[in-house]
Amino acid sequence: MPEMDGLEATRQICARWARADRPRVIAMTANALQGDREMCLAAGMDDYIAKPIRVNELVDALGKCNTRKGEPVTDTSAIDQATFDNLFGSVGGDATFLGELIDTYLNDAPELIATLRRALAAGNADEFRRAAHSLKSNSANFGALKLSAMARDLELMGKAGTLDGAAERIARVEAEYARAQVALEQLRGRKA
Repeated sequence: MPEMDGLEATRQICARWARADRPRVIAMTANALQGDREMCLAAGMDDYIAKPIRVNELVDALGKCNTRKGEPVTDTSAIDQATFDNLFGSVGGDATFLGELIDTYLNDAPELIATLRRALAAGNADEFRRAAHSLKSNSANFGALKLSAMARDLELMGKAGTLDGAAERIARVEAEYARAQVALEQLRGRKA
């Protein structure tokens, strides 16, 4: 597309509409490289189909296009329940304050991921390490333990000054963050 690609268009859609109100977005692309699916999902797309289109895959993707309103999100596996419950207890069971903490995390984490990408592009291993460290710690606090472990691996890469292969790892971090985001939103709703 001349003005923006599908990833940016999806990010704009996600920024402008609440999850319950926005349209479903399914990537349909000739790119079928490793990491493409994760990048699409991390950008906010709901599904990914690689060309050539297989009818059964298209039918499956379209079958998931129920309206979001009232649609329960049931996969909270990206968040360790015990860690999340400990966090809730540490704020005295204050659901409002917990919601504010979650909002802060959900605002900060994408910026940390963007910093990882910028630092990688600039070859700045120290900035890369610092962003990965913050993402690791913040994610662990909310129980996003898989995401935290992935960020720890990036932190070690930055510490060693070796960023080879980091782009693919960042794509996986983005995909895992997308899972954690959905799970935290669901868990916050249960505590409200």
